Amino acid sequence: MTQPQPLSAFPVLQRLAMYDRWLSHPDVRAERMWEADGWDGRRYTFFNVRNGSPHTLGMLMRDGKLHYWRLYPSYAVAVRDGNAWSHEIHAEPDKDLIYTGGLDKNGKSWSLRLVQRPAHWELHTTRGCIVPAVRDFMSQEDAELAADEWLTLFHESEDE
Repeated sequence: MTQPQPLSAFPVLQRLAMYDRWLSHPDVRAERMWEADGWDGRRYTFFNVRNGSPHTLGMLMRDGKLHYWRLYPSYAVAVRDGNAWSHEIHAEPDKDLIYTGGLDKNGKSWSLRLVQRPAHWELHTTRGCIVPAVRDFMSQEDAELAADEWLTLFHESEDE
C-alpha cells in the first residue's frame, strides 16, 4: 500500500478525472492498496481515492482500465472491500451479467451494470458521471428486477 498521493501520481486514474466531478475535486488523493495477477492472467490494481469527504472511492483496474468502482461510506469499508477483491480476482467472473449504457437525449452518458459478488449482488447505475450509485441485493432475482425497473424509468424519462 502506498501513501495517499495526488491523482497525477497515477495517470491511469488522472485521465478519469475529466469525466466526474467527484474525481476532479482539488483535494483528491489516491493510494494503491495492492496489485496482482488474476485468474485470466490480467493485471489487477485496487486504489482507494479520497477527496476530503468522509466517503472513499474504491477503484479496481484491470490491465490499466476501469473494471469496478464504488463509493464507500468510509475508508475502513473501502479497505475491507478492496481486500475482498484481492481474493475475488482469482475466480472466473460470471459472463451472463447485465451491462448496458450509452448517451441520453441530452448527450450525457448513462450505464447500468449488475455485479455478482460472493455474498450479494450489486446494481450499479450512472447518469452523467462515472461514479455509480450502487444498491446491494441478496438475490440475483431482486437485483434483476431492480435493474428492469431502473431501465424502465430511464427510458420513460427519455420519452418525455
